[in-house]
Amino acid sequence: MHIHAGENQTAAPRFRMAFLLNLGFAVLEVVGGILTRSTAILADAVHDLGDSLSLAVSWWMERRSHRPGDQRFTFGYRRFSLLGGLISAAVLSAGAALVLSQAVPRIFSPGTPHGPGMTGLAALGILINGAAVWQMRRAAGFNARMVMWHLLEDVLGWAAVLAGGVVIWVWGLAWIDPLLSVLITLVVLRRVILELRRAMRVLLQGVPDGMDTRAMEKATRALPGVVQVHHFHLWSLDGEGLVLTAHLVLANEPDSQGIRELKEHARRLISQWPVVHSTLEIEYPDEPCRIDDAIP
Repeated sequence: MHIHAGENQTAAPRFRMAFLLNLGFAVLEVVGGILTRSTAILADAVHDLGDSLSLAVSWWMERRSHRPGDQRFTFGYRRFSLLGGLISAAVLSAGAALVLSQAVPRIFSPGTPHGPGMTGLAALGILINGAAVWQMRRAAGFNARMVMWHLLEDVLGWAAVLAGGVVIWVWGLAWIDPLLSVLITLVVLRRVILELRRAMRVLLQGVPDGMDTRAMEKATRALPGVVQVHHFHLWSLDGEGLVLTAHLVLANEPDSQGIRELKEHARRLISQWPVVHSTLEIEYPDEPCRIDDAIP
């Protein structure tokens, strides 16, 4: 017995626009960081270049993730979206390590960044990255959420650079620039680690956050005619839609009308949860389970 829910519309066009905005500004950042001698801007440029690469991969993965199942991937390509998010996290982690290795020593031996140039470029960064955030605000899925957080942190990072530029411009405190680059990188790295933990839980087929499998199994056991539920499994393909499988043991062997009624009750129950694919196997009284008891 299979029950399917509707699919989300593709977010690929939003990824494309965010990628173009991010890449264009990353190139501008590299030039601006060199001209202003700002390690904070160069740090964010490395971060944005990593974001651009991640966005390109995420865009491609997102497009593939909406393909239906075939002989190679019978569940479809939804996990390609998750893979795109994992690649994004890996790229950003490598970029963060590079930035920290360059910025920490500069705190004790700062250069002479150009405050007015930093301030102007930061204002532009807030506008462009803000536009990219606006593009991604309604896109759903782990991949889109990962990109959304990166872009939002870009906006916050540029707000910090703006404040640092003003401080350097007015008071000449050059050490604030590398310090800001370290703080921006640590904020980004923290978010990447948190998202990686969530992604690994999905990849390892853990129960998604916020789902009470005991309560769900109890509700399933309360279906008319069901006396036992076992092999109850709940996981997610991409961090959004859930997959549910279970074996239902019936009190007696129903006729075709009873089976149809049970399916309707099950459909109503499962519709209360964010399940996109479910498979319920029916077992009759005294019928041995076809799955070995050693398998949970």
